[in-house]
Amino acid sequence: MFKLISKIFAKRFYELTLKRDFAEAERVLEKIREKASKSGWDKGYIFALEGMLLAYKNKDDDYLFINRLQPDKQYLKKIKKDFEEKARNLLTNSDFDRGFFSAWVDLANHLLKTNFLEGLSKTGNSKTS
Repeated sequence: MFKLISKIFAKRFYELTLKRDFAEAERVLEKIREKASKSGWDKGYIFALEGMLLAYKNKDDDYLFINRLQPDKQYLKKIKKDFEEKARNLLTNSDFDRGFFSAWVDLANHLLKTNFLEGLSKTGNSKTS
């Protein structure tokens, strides 16, 4: 699993990606890759981060999940719970899958703690406004 320092980098990655500072987010993602092990869990986690970055760069695509996130705490808690269930499922999910869904759990946690989406909603920058 990720070391503590990598979780700190992941949090920074979320902050930069959501603020659309893609160049710096790419640099942080590279640090995460360097510190990650070759485990399936780490590979899945990184794959999810890469997908989040690419999807958020393409902000105009309403079909991408990250672009449909809603500034609603109940909604975020629900998707967090759904991702947690997927991340914990040892019977049907591989280590890669658990790492992948863990990255989404971490994003949901970040959004819940920072109220980032609520700020976008108030400024009119969100697709959900």
